[in-house]
Amino acid sequence: MTGNPIFDFYWGIELYPQLGEYISLKVLINCRFGLWLWQLIVLICWKAHYELYNSQYGKGNIIYPMTTTTLLTTIYLAKFYYWEDGYMQTIDICVDRFGFLISWGCIAFVPGFYTLPSLYLVKNSPNISFIAVINLFIFILGLFSIIANYLTDYQRQLVRQTNGDCLIWSKKPVLIRAKYKDSNNVERNSVLLASGFWGIARHINYLFELLIAFSIGAPALATSIIPYFYFLFLLILLTHRSIRDNDKCSKKYGRYWQEYCQLVPYKIVPYIF
Repeated sequence: MTGNPIFDFYWGIELYPQLGEYISLKVLINCRFGLWLWQLIVLICWKAHYELYNSQYGKGNIIYPMTTTTLLTTIYLAKFYYWEDGYMQTIDICVDRFGFLISWGCIAFVPGFYTLPSLYLVKNSPNISFIAVINLFIFILGLFSIIANYLTDYQRQLVRQTNGDCLIWSKKPVLIRAKYKDSNNVERNSVLLASGFWGIARHINYLFELLIAFSIGAPALATSIIPYFYFLFLLILLTHRSIRDNDKCSKKYGRYWQEYCQLVPYKIVPYIF
């Protein structure tokens, strides 16, 4: 506790608050309320959009932009739940405390803000030549980013589970075996992966997250900036998070982190940032 009741309420005090023995409040609010509502609203938007445009253009007409956005969002969320165990090792769960910021963000902000591309497309779908071809390319970009995002997280999990005794891209992984001291001043070991996707950038997974967010809004083309608010928000959030994580790891690992940064100099985008 900081002693400031407003900040403590906003940022949170407990890291892993529980309801009884089995229910984690952080998982309940993050993974059940927020993301389930996101999926539900996206599907409702697709249904409303179909009914609106079906009445105008005739039965059986396929509305490509809204369908592309809906499919990419659904596949992305399905990937999240398939990989949910891995989410337990992210900065959201391991570092951020459970307060108003996370609870309000997951219950209100995620389903209200992340759904803006679908909410906008309900009545503002672009209708131009080659719209099917354009959306096919957008879908391929989004699907590639979702798969790459999963494989990136899988590589890190695999290295941690096997303690580095595995293959990454058919090669032995490049590792830094770091030592650090926990809050009880007990020395512990950690493995930092510097090959595969993680040899391209220290947060290459953030780049794929940004490409996914861009692909979800891109079916609206240049009709408005509203469908891109989700992408712009993530751009700011993940850029700040990468800087925050770099400071945290620098203090935690010391010279081992400096060695890792020499092997992998870029934070998110290779040769740019």
